[in-house]
Amino acid sequence: MPEREAFAGTGLFAYYKDKKETYTKNSQPELIGLSGTGIGADGTYPTRKGVILVTQSGSVGKVLGHAAIVYSASTVVESLPKGVVLGNNDWNLTKSNVAAVTVKNTTVSQDRTIANYCYGKIGARYNYNYYDMASRKLFYCSHLVWAGYKDVYGIDLNTSAYDTLTKKAIGPFEFVRESGKQIFPVYFKNWTKQDVTK
Repeated sequence: MPEREAFAGTGLFAYYKDKKETYTKNSQPELIGLSGTGIGADGTYPTRKGVILVTQSGSVGKVLGHAAIVYSASTVVESLPKGVVLGNNDWNLTKSNVAAVTVKNTTVSQDRTIANYCYGKIGARYNYNYYDMASRKLFYCSHLVWAGYKDVYGIDLNTSAYDTLTKKAIGPFEFVRESGKQIFPVYFKNWTKQDVTK
């Protein structure tokens, strides 16, 4: 199987097929290359419970983009200014750009558990303090998804991208840019190449 580095400078995305039911922590999903600049759609839009969605569109305050987790073929769990809610799983149709990623070291069943964790937070209010990652009563979009993986399986998807010397925050783009080699993309639509997993 080719390594991720084999795609450097080739004009191909480093891109993985999504997990199968037989995926284990020690098995590596198949790496494939997709040519192009990122304009258009690559891969298959996810309906599998537990896939993380990110869009560059929209903002709340100074935080750009938005994140959610797939709950079903037709719904996502997301945190909006009105709080944690169920939304439509139609980002491929309603967002001008979208990336879908999954976590390497979890099984499909574990991803479902994370989606259930997020579903259990429906009704929680929005967290406008982006450096308050300790809150479990208030959530911003990427904070909700991060908290699920951190609380249930101890997987920390945060990077240093938005951290300060003393405070930590997680933005939606951290799920797309490689998070400690823990995530990989499964779908892109109109996602600029410089913002693809590094």
